[in-house]
Amino acid sequence: MKKIILSLIVASMLLSCCTSKNAQTSNKEQTGIKEDPITQKIDTTMAEAEKEVVSDSVKVQHIVGGDRDEHGCIPSAGYVWCEKLGKCIRPWEEKCE
Repeated sequence: MKKIILSLIVASMLLSCCTSKNAQTSNKEQTGIKEDPITQKIDTTMAEAEKEVVSDSVKVQHIVGGDRDEHGCIPSAGYVWCEKLGKCIRPWEEKCE
């Protein structure tokens, strides 16, 4: 649960950063102000850091039941392929006969 909340907080922070950055960009374009190289480097570095945070949070999340084998069975839910029945079954619920 903590991971989900943390992911939501990170996502909302990223969205608010993107919105404010777009607003800053459009204001600079309207006024004709050019950024100096240092400011451009900081913006680039921040964008790279945001991508790392997003990719790290995606790596942490694992969707339960999101795995499937070559037959479409979901091993994490206990399903295995039964050749005789031609379908995925849970061995403790149904026999493969």
